[in-house]
Amino acid sequence: MKMKKLSIAAIVMLGLGVNAAQATDGTINFHGTVTSPGCNVVTGAENLTVNFTAMPVAALSPLASGTTTSELQKPFSIKLENCPTAIQSAVMKLSGLVSGYNNKIFTGPSGTGTAGTVGYVVSEAATPSTYLVSNTSTVYGKPLTAGNNSLDYLVGMSRTTGNKPVTTGTMNAVINYELSYQ
Repeated sequence: MKMKKLSIAAIVMLGLGVNAAQATDGTINFHGTVTSPGCNVVTGAENLTVNFTAMPVAALSPLASGTTTSELQKPFSIKLENCPTAIQSAVMKLSGLVSGYNNKIFTGPSGTGTAGTVGYVVSEAATPSTYLVSNTSTVYGKPLTAGNNSLDYLVGMSRTTGNKPVTTGTMNAVINYELSYQ
């Protein structure tokens, strides 16, 4: 009889143990991204400095706001390497401080230069009078080829407004760029 009570107690305890291991429902989320490889920016070409020689006030004064001349432009290039055949074009997006008069004219932060009503405009070398707009993606005009490519641009000094005179002094501006591909 004692053995019978012990067996019944063991069966009851086993049943309680089974109830304690109830199933729980849940969700597993998977997130990922599929991308094509891009081009590599050539080491040393990702951060550039373009130095201008002293420009006379007389060269800037006759300009309309947001324009420049070939005498006030300097070339610069962003070199790409190992571009895969699947990539056909580069898309450039510039950002930085811009003039309150024109979002194509990049200026420096207050206190970084003393020249007044002057900034910089950027264009592709092939279209020197079509200026890139801040925070706007622009497809580079020349298709990319597999391998190495050069994105050739011009930066030019420009007047920020035609209402105020150009004053002498230094000019500094930082323009950030973002490259994507199509």
